[in-house]
Amino acid sequence: AGRPGGGAMRRARAPGRGAAAAHLREDAPLDSQEQEAVVRELEAELRGMRRFWGALLAAASAGLAMFHLVSAAAVLAEPELSHWPAGLTGLRPARPSAAPFVLDAVAAAALLVSAAGAVLSIAHHRRELARRLLRLSAVAAAAVLAVWGAAVVRGEQWRDRHAYVCAVGPAVCLAVQHAVSSFDGTERGLRELRGLMYEHKKL
Repeated sequence: AGRPGGGAMRRARAPGRGAAAAHLREDAPLDSQEQEAVVRELEAELRGMRRFWGALLAAASAGLAMFHLVSAAAVLAEPELSHWPAGLTGLRPARPSAAPFVLDAVAAAALLVSAAGAVLSIAHHRRELARRLLRLSAVAAAAVLAVWGAAVVRGEQWRDRHAYVCAVGPAVCLAVQHAVSSFDGTERGLRELRGLMYEHKKL
């Protein structure tokens, strides 16, 4: 039978990785069973990466959300707090400002939504909901980063290490969204690869 997807199947094989492809020559066409073994191996690797990174990023997001919640509570309890968030002095008028509390609260909410999206992205039937949550989280995180950047510039706090703490949580939200999108793209590529499988039987 014809082998229109043969080149793609050979390119998909990772030399030296996995029992399914270890014994195959790079230039040899794969029969149907070998193709299925290679694709299944790649799919299993992707599932493992999704579980590992999904759990890790969800834990990081949840931990940073707790940090922002504690920070928001501290700012709320002590409006004159002079250390964290020192980078927001550009937003502080002579009287106490609500800006640090609002930014911490929004960052915490975005991180909690990001954690939920990272967990849901592991389950195949929840991925559409995960994508929606992560897009929402990314928009909120980008807004916090924009306000944070303006505050740092206006307050001339470039050398103050505390000025950059506010950016860590929102940046993680964007990283989670990017990571899950990358996994989704890899999964689409594997579906396309499966569609290139061809009928071939070795003699």
